[in-house]
Amino acid sequence: LGEVSVLLPGDIMLPAEKELVAAVGERLKSTVLIAPHHGSRSSNSEELLRAVAPGAVLISSAGRPGSGMPHSKVLERYDRQGVRLYRTDRDGAVCLTTDGQTVSILPHFSSN
Repeated sequence: LGEVSVLLPGDIMLPAEKELVAAVGERLKSTVLIAPHHGSRSSNSEELLRAVAPGAVLISSAGRPGSGMPHSKVLERYDRQGVRLYRTDRDGAVCLTTDGQTVSILPHFSSN
């Protein structure tokens, strides 16, 4: 919408991410990325993150112990990229609104 874009890749995994980046590259650039496959390490590649170059990432996950989602290595990767990170396991429901020029992302609650 206008200057704002949101990429919703669903549950794609590394092979699909690589195909997507190879096929469209920088056209994947988006303001917000919904983390693939709930932040699992079988997704969320460096290549995808570089191509998308999001300002914010939303991870939808329950944060169940032992589930590996979101994966600590993926969280480190997003941290290194300096993106604003929102996680439903930590922040609850997340509301994203835009007027086509700006984006507002508000968590419903925070455990902090």
